[in-house]
Amino acid sequence: MRCRSACRLALALLLAGARGAPSAGWHGAASCTRRALLGSAVLLPAASARAVVRYAPARYTLVPQGSVRDKEERLAEVTRELMRKAEDPYLLGEQAQLEYDLDRLRENAAAVRRIRGCAASGGAIAASLRVRVPDLAAARRFWLDGLKMSELRSSRVGPDGAEGIVVGYGREGLDEDDGGKFSLELVQASARAPAPARLALDAPDAEAAGALLYVQLRVPNVRISGLVQSGGAIESAYGYVEVTSPGGLAVRVITAPRRDPVEFVALRVPDVEAAAAYYERAFGMRRIPSPPRRTERGPGVLGTGLFGREYEVQDDVLAPKVLYGSVLMVSACCGQADSAGVLLVPPSATTAPLGLRLAGGDGDPVLTVRAADVSAARKAALADADGFARDPSGARVCVSELRV
Repeated sequence: MRCRSACRLALALLLAGARGAPSAGWHGAASCTRRALLGSAVLLPAASARAVVRYAPARYTLVPQGSVRDKEERLAEVTRELMRKAEDPYLLGEQAQLEYDLDRLRENAAAVRRIRGCAASGGAIAASLRVRVPDLAAARRFWLDGLKMSELRSSRVGPDGAEGIVVGYGREGLDEDDGGKFSLELVQASARAPAPARLALDAPDAEAAGALLYVQLRVPNVRISGLVQSGGAIESAYGYVEVTSPGGLAVRVITAPRRDPVEFVALRVPDVEAAAAYYERAFGMRRIPSPPRRTERGPGVLGTGLFGREYEVQDDVLAPKVLYGSVLMVSACCGQADSAGVLLVPPSATTAPLGLRLAGGDGDPVLTVRAADVSAARKAALADADGFARDPSGARVCVSELRV
């Protein structure tokens, strides 16, 4: 079924590209040929490009969104139409896209059921990240146009009611087929809560400073030109992409499929052991340590090894470099595949001035962890009456309820 769908999609792309794309705009489209591929039935008017996403049954998104029921109903309609127009490239393309989307949504729905089981067993998951940005419009453009996230809703944050938006690759809740996704909240900085500054490694207290280093994504595809055009600054693009978003938050993008593309949030912590123990105690998370460092000595003089230089061995040269000494904290009940993690990185592994410094103020990033037993989690996390705490690195953590 998947092979047939892929063949149909490839054929429809060629045919649709030859015929040209419809003139209407489509927010979130990756290319002109994809607009042509899906046709007028799934186009959104250009005027709605900045509106909150409406989950149209056949709307293309980087990660399939919507409900299984809506997709099945539209697929049945398309199949009936193809009985009358068997060679229509738009219908063939939409049929292939819908079949692919249904496969992914059914897999996601199964993961959502597992996360609900996690909630029933008293578990916890890393659910969202809030970041203050100096220019909300610029940040919005990068995450929506460059990284193809969807705008889920608007928000108001803090006593000053700062404007914000919540973005992600699908819904956050556990009552939808496309739910169970990690979200990112972008909030306009203010005088009371300024945007965090980049960490300078040559600062006198840099060794003891905590920082939000980067967010790692695994997406089916990414366009470097699209990241640049949407305001991103490319730092590296060999095997994977390192890009700095407007506002300074670094993003690592790996082209590989994942149920939820947000794989983990990386924090620079002065004491990895203390931070890992905190997430274990407060949220019952489990550790996945980094692999041990492997080195080999070069051949040296006449192959004897004499004066040979030692170098680091990495099996996949196109993969991100291993941050040795790091520990990935993941949900104990959901595991690494079904939820986002928190990567704890020691200062010794930081080789570039990446990261937003944790200054201890209201403008610091906030990581939200949702726990089934929220009272016990808040107590263990040493949270205040509003559910906010700070981990040993100084990162702000909001403890909220994991609802089924």
